Amino acid sequence: MPGLLQTAGGLLERRLLTTAWLPVVLFGVLIGTLTACGAGLARVRHAWHGLPADLRVLTLVLTVVITVVLAQLLDAARPGLIRLYEGYWNSLPYGDHVADRLRQRHEDPVARAERPWTLPTPGRLMPTRFGNVIRAAEQQAQRYGMDAVTAWPRLYVTLPEAFTQHFATACARLDLMVTISALGAVFAVCGGGLAAATLPWYAAPLCGVGGALTCWLGLRAAQRAAFAYGELVRVAFDVHRWLLLDAIGLRRPPSYAAEIQQWRQLHQIWQRGSPDADCARYLGYPEPAPDPAPDRPGT
Repeated sequence: MPGLLQTAGGLLERRLLTTAWLPVVLFGVLIGTLTACGAGLARVRHAWHGLPADLRVLTLVLTVVITVVLAQLLDAARPGLIRLYEGYWNSLPYGDHVADRLRQRHEDPVARAERPWTLPTPGRLMPTRFGNVIRAAEQQAQRYGMDAVTAWPRLYVTLPEAFTQHFATACARLDLMVTISALGAVFAVCGGGLAAATLPWYAAPLCGVGGALTCWLGLRAAQRAAFAYGELVRVAFDVHRWLLLDAIGLRRPPSYAAEIQQWRQLHQIWQRGSPDADCARYLGYPEPAPDPAPDRPGT
């Protein structure tokens, strides 16, 4: 196993190693164990030891390569998976109908009265708790007239290194929990089906319940990770948003009202290519330096 970790570590960055490759390897080990139990452990062990040494080494290398490829595919699919967990179900059959039925179940009048910033506005509620946590964090930018989706890629590159390290850790934890939850659901189906076909009757329910429990626990952990992620998103906009103005070379606004106008016009440029008519003055370009006074004769 240490050799496999070293090999995979050379092919994958650390985040991908921990949030995708290791879960894929564990999933593969569980499926392989079920397959071996169904075929007979003694028979599989005898067949493995009967292979030539070079063929066994080639099998291990191919196993590492396959798991690395699967980890890369999982990492590429994870943004869509996270959106699915958030509640963007419009591409699913009857997804919009189910989402509409579930949105109001996540309305919490007590939480909205005590901490209204922890829930999205009623018109932007998501059908899942996980999605509402993320959406509420994204709405933080609206306090200042900013659009989080547009501003975040530009703001992130200006954030201090200490902050981005904490944020990367929170993102990795969120990615890992979503991955574990999703693989638990897949194991409940695939592992349960494999056990039903090759093992005694009690193995299939055990695999199904174990996979479903892993999926649920992973989802609960992902919700807690989403709270930490959301708090850091809020901090980025509350504390560091003016670093973006400094990087662009624009003046910081003198008032809250001026700040709202400034961000709105910047978003008009980013999204449409130009500010609103007669509103360019709100962008905050620096004032030109005054010309130096001419030297007086005789001085």
